[in-house]
Amino acid sequence: MKPRLAIAISLLLAAAAWACLAGIVRQFQPTPRLMGAALGLAVIAVAATTMPFWYALQRRLARGRHPRILVGSSVREGLWTGLFVGALLVLRYYDLLNGVLVLVIALALFLLETFLRQRSAGPPAAASRRQMARLGKTSGGPNRQVASPRTAPKPPAPNKAGGKPAAAGQRTGKGQPAPKSPPKSGSKP
Repeated sequence: MKPRLAIAISLLLAAAAWACLAGIVRQFQPTPRLMGAALGLAVIAVAATTMPFWYALQRRLARGRHPRILVGSSVREGLWTGLFVGALLVLRYYDLLNGVLVLVIALALFLLETFLRQRSAGPPAAASRRQMARLGKTSGGPNRQVASPRTAPKPPAPNKAGGKPAAAGQRTGKGQPAPKSPPKSGSKP
């Protein structure tokens, strides 16, 4: 999704969620069902409101990354922000909010985002070199070709009679003469 479209959708969603939340708070008596709806609207409103700010921060710090990747990251971080605020609201409602829980929740969400970023970035370079070595492939730079089963030279075709490769000049089973081998160095013609 294009960044401008994502930001516009986010801001429209934020405005709608804030308006619905204000309507619920002003018009109705607090019941458990309405409290749950208000909590859900608060999470959506905070997530949609913070998404453009996260995108601006991502664009500023992560130069060179594709804008669509930045949009996905900023949506995810906006959702983490909304969930963080929702968790704080629930803890405050039950009178369990304290500084230690705030730090633990913030640290948990930060670690979760860090692990998701590492996973989406792919394996580290050292791990990919080990995997290439395990598969028998080498990486010698941008111009070096990597040997694969498709590009590996094929052994000579076996002769129908004895199962041995055809000698130079002798006909193979397909009616084609076998390729002539180059003369060995140091031998006389």
